[in-house]
Amino acid sequence: MLQKLSEQIRTCHERAAEARDKAETTADPALRAEFLDMESRWLFLARSYQFTEGLADFTAANRQRQSIFERKRHDASANPRHKEPTVDMYFSVKLKVRISAVDPEAPQKAIDESKTVLEREGYIVDIR
Repeated sequence: MLQKLSEQIRTCHERAAEARDKAETTADPALRAEFLDMESRWLFLARSYQFTEGLADFTAANRQRQSIFERKRHDASANPRHKEPTVDMYFSVKLKVRISAVDPEAPQKAIDESKTVLEREGYIVDIR
């Protein structure tokens, strides 16, 4: 999955560069503005993919920590003299979303997508 995302990120940056090049070579101000807006949208999409990739890395690291914890808990239950470890984990994620003139629902879509990814990984999500 991460390799596919990295390819998508690279493709978005390539498309953004193409749009920038077209903006620089056109004489029509309206067309130039359209190409610059297109560049901006490609870069926004790339950042969205980067966030998703970072979230996947985050959940993989937490899955690994959980596995270690479960092993320790299993070892502790096998030896009744040892106290079972307990862990309460709380974290917050600040999500920066730029409001897009092209899609005014983009911020909410990004939040919903992030919530879905976290819930799929077994996290309880409370958005405030």
